[in-house]
Amino acid sequence: MGLFGKKPETRSDEFTRYYTKLVNSINEASSLYNKGIFSAARKEYLKACEHYDACAEIYLQVVDEYLEAEVDYAEIDSLLLNVKETFEAFYSWAPNFDFDFDDIQNAALGRLECGRGEIQLRASKNHLAIKTLQDALEYASPEDESMIYRFLGDAYTNLEKYEEALDAYILSLESNWNCTEVWRGKADALLELDRYDEGLEAAFTARDLAEANSINYSFASGDIDLAYFGLGELDKIMANDVPLTGENKVDGFFWYIRYLILQSAGVKSSKLSDAYNNALKLYPDVETDEEIKGLIRTFQTELQKKPFGSRKKPSPKSETELINPDFTPDLPNALIWYAKYLRLKNDDAPENTCLEAYNTALNYYPGIENRKEAQALRTEIFAANKPKQPQKPADSNIHYHVTGSFFAGNVGVLAKDDAIVNRANIGEEKAEGTKDIFCPDCGKKLPVDARFCMGCGKPLK
Repeated sequence: MGLFGKKPETRSDEFTRYYTKLVNSINEASSLYNKGIFSAARKEYLKACEHYDACAEIYLQVVDEYLEAEVDYAEIDSLLLNVKETFEAFYSWAPNFDFDFDDIQNAALGRLECGRGEIQLRASKNHLAIKTLQDALEYASPEDESMIYRFLGDAYTNLEKYEEALDAYILSLESNWNCTEVWRGKADALLELDRYDEGLEAAFTARDLAEANSINYSFASGDIDLAYFGLGELDKIMANDVPLTGENKVDGFFWYIRYLILQSAGVKSSKLSDAYNNALKLYPDVETDEEIKGLIRTFQTELQKKPFGSRKKPSPKSETELINPDFTPDLPNALIWYAKYLRLKNDDAPENTCLEAYNTALNYYPGIENRKEAQALRTEIFAANKPKQPQKPADSNIHYHVTGSFFAGNVGVLAKDDAIVNRANIGEEKAEGTKDIFCPDCGKKLPVDARFCMGCGKPLK
């Protein structure tokens, strides 16, 4: 407890405070702007800029706080989605107050979408994560692309789409060569594809980059064992020590994995019993722990599918074989529909319309988004991204809110109310025969074509 028994403020408490101020400032600026009080509206938008900076600095720490508190992933995704939509509302007003946020807008939105993709990945919503992460590439700065491709690789790996995963990991390493986790992912994908020599090289690179005695170091060493297992080089497995992390449960698990590898390789010597005894000594419950049992069963299945020395040198596979041996892909039609999806997305078409085009492209060619032709289309269509310096804020009447145990209630923000008009139209009279209307909740006088109240923000019937 803090001074006088007051509970210390958490990051999420701080974020909620600034986020509420941001929403209020946007709404107040829009209200003043609608009344034609431009100077006061601009001053209020300057306040919104300060609150935006605070929110942008804190929200990632709030996500970490959520994760530490084991908050439901759906709630974290909701938080990030609301932050994104509120930021978009904030950006939409910038041109009307002579601000230009083009240099930060895309990077910020890309980072938010990347965060959403990571949360969806953690929640095992792999297909949704792939879609979100592909959207993040529309905005992302070069320094953020490595992380996006890493998460894409992880999602494809979870779906056992190892060719696509490998492509994503390679793209990730182009931006950040020194990421241990990506090298580990690349090694795993290569081993799954029976490309043991390349997998061994990737695993050694991952271990060289990992901190000694870390979990990454241990996993990389395990991949080295698996590569030697596939290559049939038992002597090198024996020479590859099992590293210790200092956590008995983790170390016991890795010794048990060594035991399974030696057993599958047909080892009968004391090396086999030593590995088993070391596992039980470090973690006596290694064979009964429910979490570990699931991992062990999965690992045993993999060893059975690829026996010791099962090294393969397959001839290069055709694109058809990589996707589905019973399916004939249609790349030209897939590119046509993928281009249509990108254009619809760029024009802010309804989500269901975008998804229909996207799914049609996938039906013609699963994994189309990983083709170089598709990446070129994405670059071309989204080169300009959003129109610069629009004369009006973005057309949206959505009320955004933050939900979750850390937030006391709903906070509404309008990107643009239908009652708001652009500077060039201020002072013009309404068409003949129209009358003002009044909000039934707060009594505020509104233009006849308003669909939301500028006073209380409630939708009008």
